[in-house]
Amino acid sequence: DEIILNGDFSDGLTNWSTYFADFAGVSGDISVTNGEAAITSLAGPTEQPWYVQLNQAFTQEQIDTLIVGEVYTISLDVRSSTDGRSADVILGENGGSFALVTGFRFTANTTTETVTHAFEMTTTYEAMKLGIEAGLSNGDLFIDNVSLKLGGEVQEPDAPTVAAPTPEEDAAEVISLFSDAYTNVGVDTWRTDWSSATYEEVEIDGNPTKKYTNLTFVGVETTGANLIDASGMNFVHVDIWTPNMETFRLKLVDWGADESFGGGDDTEHEITITDFVQNEWNSFKIPLIDFPGLTNRTALAQHIFAGTPNGSSTLYLDNYYFSAGEPQVNTLALPVTFEDEGQDYALIDFGGNASAIVEDPTDASNTVAQSTKTAGSQTWAGTTVGGTRGFAQAVPFTADSTTMSVRVWSPNAGIPIRLKVEDATNPTISVETEASVTMAGEWE
Repeated sequence: DEIILNGDFSDGLTNWSTYFADFAGVSGDISVTNGEAAITSLAGPTEQPWYVQLNQAFTQEQIDTLIVGEVYTISLDVRSSTDGRSADVILGENGGSFALVTGFRFTANTTTETVTHAFEMTTTYEAMKLGIEAGLSNGDLFIDNVSLKLGGEVQEPDAPTVAAPTPEEDAAEVISLFSDAYTNVGVDTWRTDWSSATYEEVEIDGNPTKKYTNLTFVGVETTGANLIDASGMNFVHVDIWTPNMETFRLKLVDWGADESFGGGDDTEHEITITDFVQNEWNSFKIPLIDFPGLTNRTALAQHIFAGTPNGSSTLYLDNYYFSAGEPQVNTLALPVTFEDEGQDYALIDFGGNASAIVEDPTDASNTVAQSTKTAGSQTWAGTTVGGTRGFAQAVPFTADSTTMSVRVWSPNAGIPIRLKVEDATNPTISVETEASVTMAGEWE
């Protein structure tokens, strides 16, 4: 039986809700036209899929019909005002940590096509939703006949069947190392001798793509005449597809004013990404301020891709470039209240933790950060506030000022809470302390 309500939009947007990330300057219109859900008139940045959403929050009756361990199939008819328009479909928790049961990316073209995705229902949640996230492009998108039914056959491909999404940024504001959409600058090698990976050039749906197998890490170099001056750039972009990676890391290394390795003025920074979907193209547009250790960007010489599992990861890569665009400004400052809807608190989980900005359990008018150690998480699991970039200004520690405070709430007493402060540019410089919750269900 069909689980989605009003999936053909015959009753307008009944059972559906819409969302635009207006805090980021995103606007648009979602309405039903000629029997289709029409996502049109989009304007603003296209940095995150979830900036534009069409959601169906499941009723309890819908959730009760879902059987853990069974295979289900999501299908929908899609078309766009332009070819190559990408969007995501997600099924998972509605609220909390917005944990996914499944998610996939599709590409819509100017003719209507049916996209399908079969998956195993590994778990259910007290509150669930199916969402269409369309924030990666400002092109019009039309949706019809959204369906979720029991049955299907899960097929796990070991290679992408469609090319990575076509970038839409202005070529005049791009320094591209690898993309069919732009003129590429010179690259010494896409696999250095000191790499731990197998490299080959392949075509995916007619599009040249980099492929790495048996990957632990791979170095890409742009040295000498190929050194990259990214001082006028604000973002680094990469598309990845993987059937088995659990983490993806990118390290950028600048060789400094002497333009040579090990000259004493080299700077570098590595970021780790865990929020991506296997067996789908994932597009990342990463602000360069998220690389605080990379204090110079006039002589970028090394670009290192890595991930886990070590030695057995498979990575397909496309559209690796730097872009200008409107720079992001780090405005995060003490005190952190989690009350500002326009502030990016950049909560990053590690070790299997799950965090979210939620309603205060004791005061509906207050918002707080919720950090949850999930089943199977590591003993050291936790949440970083401020992501890789940290705070706009350093925590004002002095010899006479060494105390920080944080209010905590837990449903149980005796829970150990550890607070760690570290230098965003050098994580070996840090200090941490631990205390235990003394009261259950109360703030202290």
